[in-house]
Amino acid sequence: MMKSNHKDVKKLNKNKVRTVLRNRKSTTKAIIAQETGLTVVTIQSLLKELMVEKEVIKGTLTPSTGGRPASSFVYNQNFKLGLVVLLREYEGEDYLFLDVIDLFGDSIFNEVIKSPNYYYVDILYAIESVLNQFRAIVTIGIGIPGQSDHGIITVSSHELLKNVNLITKVEDACKLPTFLINDINAAIYGFSYLKPTYRKSSLIGIYFPKKSPPGMGIMHKGLIVEGKNGMAGEIKYLPIQVDWDKLSEAKEADFIKVFCQVMHIINVVLAPEVSVIYQDLISSETLSKEWADYCQRNEMPSTPFLTFSNEFHTDFYEGVKLNTLKRIIYQIEKV
Repeated sequence: MMKSNHKDVKKLNKNKVRTVLRNRKSTTKAIIAQETGLTVVTIQSLLKELMVEKEVIKGTLTPSTGGRPASSFVYNQNFKLGLVVLLREYEGEDYLFLDVIDLFGDSIFNEVIKSPNYYYVDILYAIESVLNQFRAIVTIGIGIPGQSDHGIITVSSHELLKNVNLITKVEDACKLPTFLINDINAAIYGFSYLKPTYRKSSLIGIYFPKKSPPGMGIMHKGLIVEGKNGMAGEIKYLPIQVDWDKLSEAKEADFIKVFCQVMHIINVVLAPEVSVIYQDLISSETLSKEWADYCQRNEMPSTPFLTFSNEFHTDFYEGVKLNTLKRIIYQIEKV
């Protein structure tokens, strides 16, 4: 039991040192001691281990107010890497966006590949090509236009993705832990990170793509609300008389009508504080004005702060990246 406790304490202390180094990128033993409360002797021992493992690199000497210059220690951001894969519509076409990230969340490689309908074999080929170039990749995060249940894509407007267990396909081929996240869930997560004032709010995000039905992400106080089998936010199943697959082709007045009906239902059921709308089918000014007029005509218990964004790709990427980074760090720290 004592050995187990000692091992747990050592792991905890090692992770404290890692956290300071990751946050500061480069620092000294004195600063690590100040921020962790650990003794310099303990820190020195842990740094030696981290340098042997190549997670930390000895840096240059830094000026010291106490006399001799102090050695700095640099966190090796390339010690482990992650692969971010986005299945994303752009200008009405299907693309794969592949991005390799380091432990600081910085991109060190990216590639965009046209991938009509997202045949899983094409996805595997693209992933394996990147893995062959970057052997330090330890986790793969995939953002998908649909919902999955235990890795099986159960809801998607892309027929070649339906009922495919993409996690099993990728993990069997690549031998790396892989996770899936819905595109709008990832986007609203990324939005809240990039705009910290909204992070603890009750948020919803709705994405209106050009050739697929809309989807909704729900976030409450920093956590994504997925619902049973990850099906929260599948607004195309709302009892509204509309051809969701052709919504992007609808007349402006028809689109506005559907938008207001959807927002009305969401406000009554969820009462979000902030609603983020990703769409470029009609002007945001027109939609905002029509929604304000609708709110004047229809009583609701609450109305959210409405914000329009054309940064879906940025938020989507950020959300998948953050979740990938979180998993890499967990892998490192659990050892």
